[in-house]
Order: sequence, then C-alpha cells, then structure tokens
Amino acid sequence: HWKDIEREDDFATVWEELQPRIGGAAYYVAHNAGFEQQVLAACCDFYDIAPPDTEFICTIEAASALWPLDSYKLPRVCQFLGIPLQHHNAQSDAEASANIL
Repeated sequence: HWKDIEREDDFATVWEELQPRIGGAAYYVAHNAGFEQQVLAACCDFYDIAPPDTEFICTIEAASALWPLDSYKLPRVCQFLGIPLQHHNAQSDAEASANIL
C-alpha cells in the first residue's frame, strides 16, 4: 500500500544501495521469477537504469518439477516444506524462496 512506502526512498536510491551487495550474484531466486524480472525491468526502465543481466531462477518451476502439489503458490509450497512464511512480507518471501531452492 502507498501509505506503507510513501516516506521510503525511491527505487533508484534503493537500487544504488543494493548493487554493491547483489551485483555480483550468479543468479537471483524468486517465486514466480518471470513476474519479478518484469517488475525489476520496468522499475529500471522508469528510472533509466540498465537492468541487470543476471539469470533468474524460479522456485515455482523448481517446486513443480519435484513435487506433485495441488498448488504451487508460495504459501502452499512453504506449508509442504515446513518453511515459515509471513506472506507478502518481502523479507519473509525472499527467505522462503531461498529455502525452497
């Protein structure tokens, strides 16, 4: 929600702070990585920043290749694997994705 972020730094500022920490990553991990990659590219485009050429690994694809679940949404995969999750909390979602992989 806007009220949660209205006083936070903009994407360009945050991205500049993140680059030294994640710029050398061999790959990025995300649940529904295609969506996350599109959002990152759109944010970079909006701020005229070159998007990273880092490969994305999708934990939906990984989970669906390994386990026959009724759903591959993040909460369901975490429930199946016993991974704690506060869904839609960025830190929790990121940690859960890393643990899924």
